[in-house]
Amino acid sequence: MQYGSVGPIDVDLPGNGTAHIAPKSDVTIWIDENGLTTQVLVYDGEARIDSGGQSLTVPRDKRTTIVDGRIQ
Repeated sequence: MQYGSVGPIDVDLPGNGTAHIAPKSDVTIWIDENGLTTQVLVYDGEARIDSGGQSLTVPRDKRTTIVDGRIQ
């Protein structure tokens, strides 16, 4: 699912995670069919990922992966 935000958006992720998408950001989130692996790619802006007691800010042109609720 691709998100282009005007204001901030919170997206629930599998494993009790959340993607906090900053205003004016362009982000794509892929979730595998089993819900075990999630990938977040930020084209513009940034997204903060909270999952498994971890937090990571993903800047423009970067990607992160979450496997079984743990940020890789």
